[in-house]
Amino acid sequence: RVKALGFLNNKGTDNFSGRVLTVNGKITAEQHKCIAEAAELFGNGNILGYRHIKGDKSYESTYEIDEEQAKTVRKIFELCIRGYGLKKIKRYLVNHGYKTSTGNSEWNEATIQRILHRSTYMGMVEHLQSFTEDPLSHRRIKVSKEDHIFVAGNFPPIIDRDTWEKAQLAIDS
Repeated sequence: RVKALGFLNNKGTDNFSGRVLTVNGKITAEQHKCIAEAAELFGNGNILGYRHIKGDKSYESTYEIDEEQAKTVRKIFELCIRGYGLKKIKRYLVNHGYKTSTGNSEWNEATIQRILHRSTYMGMVEHLQSFTEDPLSHRRIKVSKEDHIFVAGNFPPIIDRDTWEKAQLAIDS
C-alpha cells in the first residue's frame, strides 16, 4: 500500500517535486491504478454547471456549460443577491429538488459558499489566493481578496461579472 504522497526539496534549488512514498520503494500496478483513480476523483474538474473537456495537454483542457446544472448556479447567485443566507439557500435548493454536481439532492452550506466565491462562474481563473509559507509544515497563508489576480479563462461564463460582484457585496454585508 502507498504510505503517502509527499513533496521533497530538490537539493541546491528552491524546487520541490512530488513523490509517492511506498513501503518497499516500489509501486505495484494495483497501487498505480489506485493513485490514478484518486487523481481522477480529486482532479476531475467536477464543477457544478460545467462539463470538463479534457485536452491532450492539461493547459488544453476546458469546460463547457451544462445548462441543466447552470440553472442551479444561477439560482444560487440570484438567491444570494436577494438576501438569502446560506441556510436559506440550502433549504430552497433541497425543497425545490436542485441537485449538486454529483447528483445528490442534499446540500452542504460550505458547498454553496464555495460556489458563491468561485470566480470560474464569471469565466475567470483566480490566482494567488494563498501560498505555502513553509513547505515542511504545509502552512498556507491566505492572500487578501484585493491582491488576487483574475485572468480570463478559456471557458464560457455562467453568470456575468456584475452578478458575481453583487453576490460578493451581499456576502460581505
